[in-house]
Amino acid sequence: MRLFTIAVLIGILTLFGVDNMRSVYAQEKAEWIKYLTWEGDIDDMIIFRVEEEMIKADYPVASGYRNAKVTFYASDPNINCATKVEVEEGRGNVAIYKQFWQPPKSYIKVQVYDQPKGYGHYKFTIYYLEKKFTPQEKASYQKLVNKAVYEFDVYQLNKELAKENLPDALRWARSAYEIDRLNWEMLNIIGAIYYRMNAMEKAEDVFVILRDYGYLTEENKKRFKEIAPFEYSKLEEKEKEEGKTEEGEEGEGEEGSGTEQQPDEDEQSQG
Repeated sequence: MRLFTIAVLIGILTLFGVDNMRSVYAQEKAEWIKYLTWEGDIDDMIIFRVEEEMIKADYPVASGYRNAKVTFYASDPNINCATKVEVEEGRGNVAIYKQFWQPPKSYIKVQVYDQPKGYGHYKFTIYYLEKKFTPQEKASYQKLVNKAVYEFDVYQLNKELAKENLPDALRWARSAYEIDRLNWEMLNIIGAIYYRMNAMEKAEDVFVILRDYGYLTEENKKRFKEIAPFEYSKLEEKEKEEGKTEEGEEGEGEEGSGTEQQPDEDEQSQG
């Protein structure tokens, strides 16, 4: 029995190689490593870059925070890793904006969005896990990154709309829409911006897509009717058909629920 076990082990090592066996073992034992802790005061939106055991603000450049204190607990990881953030103090949202493996490689970004006015105090810790991630595993982290990027795009969009800078507002709106192409709210914003920029053909194209696959805000319905009456009439027909269908379904339900079972002739005679 002992000889048989040794033979099996030799066969496995020969088949996969010693290095592969070590790699598998290392991945099974992989643990989250405490990378750094940042503490300080933040106002509004800020994105930190962490690279070569340094952390600095990429947006806005070298500003947006004060009283900062950072402590590194480990050296930079290799690119075969994922990072996460745990918030100990803070009133806003803290998220990973870029993972190590995303281009350009070798560093991460952390986003903090402090919405209330004035400076808020934050303390957060970043961890990393070194291992080879499957595409499916990376996708789960990518969703969190996309959420942070979307939040940043919307933040910039609102800033540009407040300044009536429609070309830049459109750029940020389209960037946000690329993250989620079923986001009808953002597509309504894009259509409205095209209308305000007097780009009526593009606005009409967006409104037609919303008519056929999503929904139009009441304000955009008015704009659609103004610039493309014929295409808008199809929306009215669609809404009428949907209204008839709903009325029919409600009518069937009422008729069914209001019908009482009548006794048959035998039961009447027995009564």
